[in-house]
Amino acid sequence: MATPDAGTRKRKADNTPEGETKKFKSNYSGVITVSVGSDNIEFTVHQDLICDRSPFFKAACSRNWTEAKERRINLPDQNPKAIKIYFEWAYSQRQDLGDLARAVIKSEVPQLRAEQMSNRSWREETFIILRDLWVLADYLGDNVFKNITMDSLIDERNAGRIVHNKAIVHESFERTRLGSQLQTWIADRLLTVLSPDDPIRFADDWPLSVALVLLSRLLVKKGRLDKEEGLLLSRKCDYHEHADGAESCDQRT
Repeated sequence: MATPDAGTRKRKADNTPEGETKKFKSNYSGVITVSVGSDNIEFTVHQDLICDRSPFFKAACSRNWTEAKERRINLPDQNPKAIKIYFEWAYSQRQDLGDLARAVIKSEVPQLRAEQMSNRSWREETFIILRDLWVLADYLGDNVFKNITMDSLIDERNAGRIVHNKAIVHESFERTRLGSQLQTWIADRLLTVLSPDDPIRFADDWPLSVALVLLSRLLVKKGRLDKEEGLLLSRKCDYHEHADGAESCDQRT
C-alpha cells in the first residue's frame, strides 16, 4: 500500500474546521508523524491534541523518548483504519463510530468489490474496525475513547449492524488482555446464543482464553440466569473502564 504524501496525510488527520485546534492548550507544539501498521502508513497530527488525550502519546513525546527527538511514533501492530478514525474523532468529537468505520471501508475497498460484498461481510468488517478501535484505545491508554468505542459496539450490535464469527472471536481474544471489558462483552453475547454442546464442538477452534472468560462470566451471572434478568448486563457502564476504586461511571475517585 502506497504511503500518502505529506499533504494527504495532514488532510486525513486534520480535517477539522479552521481554528478548531486553538481550543487545546498545553506545553506541546507542532506536529508529529505517526506510522501505523506493517505497511507504515503515515499520518501527520497535531502533537498537543493527541498528548492531551493519550498517556502513551504524552510519554512518547516527552524528552526522554527517542521518538520525541525524531518527531515520529511507530505503531506497527495497530490498524491504520482505526488510527484514521481515532484522529478524526480527536479533532471532531464525532460519536458515530459505526458510520465512520463504514465510510473508511467504502473509501478503501474498490467499488466493484464493495458492490459484491454481502451484507454479512459489511457487518463483519465494521465489527473488526470497531474492535481494533477498542484495542488501539486500550494501548494508548485513552479510556474516554475506549468507553465511547464500547458504546458504539453495543449500539451497533443491538441494531444488527455488526456481527462476528468464530475466527473474529478467536482473533479478538488474541489481541486483547485476558478478562478485558471487550472480552467480557463478547463472552456475554456468546452466552446468549451458544447451545450446551457448542463449547465442546468448538473446543479445537477457540483459544483457552475464550473458555476461561465464558466460565468466569457464568460464575458471575449464576444468580442472573432466570429469564427476567437474562445474561446481558443492562448498562453500558458495566462494560466501561473506570478509575481505580470506582464501580460505575457515576463514581469519581
